[in-house]
Amino acid sequence: MSGATLVGVNPTRRGADLARDVTHTDCALLVTETAHLELLEGTGDAVPSDALFVADTPEWHDTLTPYAGAALPDVEISPGDIYMLIFTSGTTGAPKAVRISQGKMAAWGSHLAPKRAGTTTAPSSTRRRESRRARG
Repeated sequence: MSGATLVGVNPTRRGADLARDVTHTDCALLVTETAHLELLEGTGDAVPSDALFVADTPEWHDTLTPYAGAALPDVEISPGDIYMLIFTSGTTGAPKAVRISQGKMAAWGSHLAPKRAGTTTAPSSTRRRESRRARG
């Protein structure tokens, strides 16, 4: 990433509640698809039209075209930097944004990469549990 922070917007939230989440996290832009545009109805000014990008339209392609092949930003990222905000379910009140660090995301990726690559190497803790089960 370029030092930006992703925000996972809860697709079950609507109107004023969704507007609160977007403004609470100070979203600079929102990327969605045509099929999800109706979810933004009733959010008022929380998502200005110049900050809304619809990824399955020709306009999105036209917006990105000038940046094809551009150099990546020269930004230093550390494990403690925020990668993403995800919202809690809000069962005891308004959902809260939970911070996911670059380091946490990298750890998850390192754990999942062997599975996606088709290897069967499990973490040592998983192998130990399976070994104990096999022994009875």
